[in-house]
Amino acid sequence: NWLSTQGYLRSLFERNGHQPESR
Repeated sequence: NWLSTQGYLRSLFERNGHQPESR
């Protein structure tokens, strides 16, 4: 499921201090 993947990746990005949608 893309929603699950997106939420997972987004969590990792936010955890690293980076935002996936920083455009």
